[in-house]
Amino acid sequence: KPKVEPVPAYENRVECETVGELESIRLISGSLHMESLAIRERILGPHNPEVPHPVIFRGAVFADNARFDRCLQLWMHALRLKQLNKVCVMKDLLRFAQVFSQMLHVGVQLEFEAVHEVLGATVLELKRNQEKIQNPGPKDDVETVKDEMESNMITALYLIMIAMCVAKGRSTSQPAGVANGVGGNNGIGGLNGGIGIAGFGIRSVDGESTGHSPQHLHQVVEKETQVHHTVYSLVRVEARTRSGQSLLHLAVNPETPVDDFHTNHICRFPCATTTKLLIACGADVNSMDKNRNTPLHLIVPYQKPISDFLTLHNIIMALIENGAHMDTVNQMGATPFDSATTGVAEIILRTQKKLSLKCLAAKAVKINGILYKGQVPRHLEAFIELHGPGHVDGLSNRPCKGEHRL
Repeated sequence: KPKVEPVPAYENRVECETVGELESIRLISGSLHMESLAIRERILGPHNPEVPHPVIFRGAVFADNARFDRCLQLWMHALRLKQLNKVCVMKDLLRFAQVFSQMLHVGVQLEFEAVHEVLGATVLELKRNQEKIQNPGPKDDVETVKDEMESNMITALYLIMIAMCVAKGRSTSQPAGVANGVGGNNGIGGLNGGIGIAGFGIRSVDGESTGHSPQHLHQVVEKETQVHHTVYSLVRVEARTRSGQSLLHLAVNPETPVDDFHTNHICRFPCATTTKLLIACGADVNSMDKNRNTPLHLIVPYQKPISDFLTLHNIIMALIENGAHMDTVNQMGATPFDSATTGVAEIILRTQKKLSLKCLAAKAVKINGILYKGQVPRHLEAFIELHGPGHVDGLSNRPCKGEHRL
C-alpha cells in the first residue's frame, strides 16, 4: 500500500497492513468505520466527488448520538473536499447551521473556530454562485444557481447570528429565541452598545460583558473582529435573491423564512444585531429590491410592535442613523411611512422625519415629471430616482453610490 498522510477527521487512522491487524479491530465498529473511510479516500482520491457522501453519513450518525465533536470533524472534512472540487455545498452549509443551533440550544460547547470557518466557506460559495450567474458555464443551470444563492444567503444570516452568540461566549443553554431576546441580538445589548469602527469592524465591549476578566474581553473583541472581517467580505459579494433582496433586506424582513430543524431555536427575523453588523460592514441602507422596497420599507410593517418593540425600534433607528431615506418611494408609490401598518412604527418614523432641501427638490422633480437624465450629474440621477417610481439599477437593484454628494 502506498503511504498516505493520516486524516485527522478519521482519527488519524493508519490503515491495517496485515490480516492480524485487521482481525484486531473486527469488533471495534468505530475503528472499522474510520478504516473504511481512509481506504476509500486513498483509492478514489480526494478529488473524487463520491468521497464525501459516506463521510457525511458517518458524521450524521455521530450527531444522532450527540457526539457533536466527531460529527463536526467529519462534516468539516467533507466540506473542505467539496469546496476543493468546486462541488455545490448548499445543503452542507445548512446542515452546519442546524447542528450548531442544536448544540447551542442543548448547551454543548461550540468552538468559535468551527463556526467561523463555515461562515467563511459560505462567503466562498456565494462568490461562486455569483460568478456562475454572471458567467454561466455550459453545464450551469442559472435558475438552479439562483435558488442555491438564495438558500446560501439565508444560511449565511443564520451563521452570522450563531457566530456572534459564540463569540460572546453564549455556548451554553439559554431560552429559545436567544438570538433575539432582550440583551441579545435584538435587545439593548449585543452590538447596540455601539460599534467603534476602526477600519470597519472593531466594536467596543458593552455592558453585556461586565464581570468578565480583561483576557476574556480581549478574546471576545478578537472573535467579533474576525466575524466582522468575514461579514465585510460577505457584503462585498452583493448577493441578491430572485426578488432582488440583499442580505440587509433579508435581515430586517419578518417574512424571511427560518429553517425549523433546530435553527429556529436560535435564529429568527427580523434581527437587530445582524442588521447593525451588516450596516457596519458596508451594507447599503438605501438598496432597493425589484419592487423598489428599501430595508426600511420591509421593517415598518412588522406586526409585533409591542412584544418586540426593541427590535422594531433598533432596526429603524439603525437604518435612519446610517442614511436611510424616509421619503424613498417603492414601485407602488409608497414611502416607508406609507408602508407602516402600526402606530408604533409611524411614531418612530415621525420622530425622525427631517426632510432635507435636496430630498424635497428631488421629490418635486419626480412629481412634476421634469426631465433630468443627462441634465444633471449621474450620481444626482440616482439620488432623484430614490424619490419616485422609476428605474432600478439592473444588476444591483440599487442607485449608484455617491448619491449624497450634492
